[in-house]
Amino acid sequence: MLKAIHEYPKDKKIAGIHSLPITEDGSVIFVWDINEKTLTTVGGRIEEGEDLNTALNRETIEEAGLVLEKHRIPIASWYWESTDTYTVFVVARVKQYLPVPEGYETSGRVVLNFETARQLITKLEGVGHRTELLSLAEQESKILLKTRTKEPLYKLKDKERNRLLYPNLLNDRFRIIGNHTIIHESYEDVLIQIESLGPGFTGDYIYVSRNDIQRLKDI
Repeated sequence: MLKAIHEYPKDKKIAGIHSLPITEDGSVIFVWDINEKTLTTVGGRIEEGEDLNTALNRETIEEAGLVLEKHRIPIASWYWESTDTYTVFVVARVKQYLPVPEGYETSGRVVLNFETARQLITKLEGVGHRTELLSLAEQESKILLKTRTKEPLYKLKDKERNRLLYPNLLNDRFRIIGNHTIIHESYEDVLIQIESLGPGFTGDYIYVSRNDIQRLKDI
């Protein structure tokens, strides 16, 4: 049975943890389960020696190629009578996008707005615990988006290279989410990983040089 929560249960062991990652524009991310042939939440069992956050960090990278921000809000628990344990569910903002690893039971991340996700899941499997989870996640995501710490935002510079490679992104706002080093024979390139906040390319990322971007307040 699914139960709404605001803190992790303490009366029994927590054996699994799942997340509903939230993007900058308020979309939710699921993964496609190859075996179940449906959308599922991101997560799995807690392995020996792991705490909740370590387990979720590992599962999120393995299944969806995502790094989540440290602030996670518990929204629900599922009690397994057969093992007398809980699986818990959290919402958290996406911090960084990585390539999706191969060889796991999921085939990649699926980014949807909440209404589309609700309709698709209902069509795939009817109204059930996943649609209930979605409603809980939607409520908390609105709070999560409002409480974000302010950070610098950027735009692509209006230069020939950007016009050629990213013609539809010149009006987008970006935030820096990581760095990527490319090693050549005699030198290294450090590229900046930036996530688009829209309107053209919301929820995904590109790699650029530091000279390709400019802070919004400096424009």
